[in-house]
Amino acid sequence: MVPVIAGPARVSPAFPGPVERFCLIIESFALAHTYEGELAFIGASEMRNLEPVHYRRIARLRDRMQQMVDTEVADAVATGRFRPDNSKEAARAVVTMCTTIPTWWRPGGELTPEDVARQYVGFAMDVMTGGSMRTTAATAPAPAAGRPRR
Repeated sequence: MVPVIAGPARVSPAFPGPVERFCLIIESFALAHTYEGELAFIGASEMRNLEPVHYRRIARLRDRMQQMVDTEVADAVATGRFRPDNSKEAARAVVTMCTTIPTWWRPGGELTPEDVARQYVGFAMDVMTGGSMRTTAATAPAPAAGRPRR
């Protein structure tokens, strides 16, 4: 799960705003959960079988993922750009949505990792805006090309 955190951790507060940072984080999570699907699947489904030390490590990483999203959602709500009914639960739903990608996505299938990332940014924006603000070039950066860095 370290690659899942490494990409979004590079999302700097210097990016234009919380919505743009949110989109980059979700894109990174989606790409990591496709390109690193086998590893991410373990973090999403096999936690109960890990030794305590490894369980705690993965749990801390998952908490960090959630904190990154929570921060950007709170900032976007404060500026009026997001308006979910319950921002904490909406943020949790978005992260959960990304962590389940390895349960269905397979290499060579109909969707590329970049297709998945683009769609999931759109889904996440729908959750946060009630579907009233689809992601456009004006609200989110273009999907990254290629494999996320390790």
